[in-house]
Amino acid sequence: MSRYIALLFLLTARMVAAADEAPADFQALLAEAGVEYRHPRGFVRTPTLPNPLLGYEHAITHRDGDLEIRYIIRPLSRLQIEYDDPHGSAPLPNDMFRMLFDTIANRLAGGRHNPDRVFHPAEARKNFGADWAALSAFKVERTFSPRYTQSLFLALHKDRLADAYVVFLYNDYA
Repeated sequence: MSRYIALLFLLTARMVAAADEAPADFQALLAEAGVEYRHPRGFVRTPTLPNPLLGYEHAITHRDGDLEIRYIIRPLSRLQIEYDDPHGSAPLPNDMFRMLFDTIANRLAGGRHNPDRVFHPAEARKNFGADWAALSAFKVERTFSPRYTQSLFLALHKDRLADAYVVFLYNDYA
């Protein structure tokens, strides 16, 4: 698993797109969100499949089939908040990253325990080019992934720009 942890940092540190590896609509979304992507060696594109828990824009699978990675990009300019509060204290899109991380992780884990680690801001900037980053590990719901049972879930937030999520799916942590 240590090679996958190293891959985690490689994939998310500062990713730069290869035009033939990611679909055009995903590349446009990356550009809008200010996110860079580099397609890792040994991985092939895999179809994105609809599911009731979390839509995703791009997915790749390692050639050995032991790891699938799904990418979710959410530009803050697209985030619409419907909030009925007579005091006008609706949360701002830039302030929702922690709540969204917790909500998504809880959904993907089926409400089961999902321990997480929030990175120190300096670590988030150095390792990911983000203002905030968190990681969670859990047994993933079958409706999100019928093939894989485990997940490592990475959330990244860049102030006033975007949230990005990377879901690593596998069966054996070792």
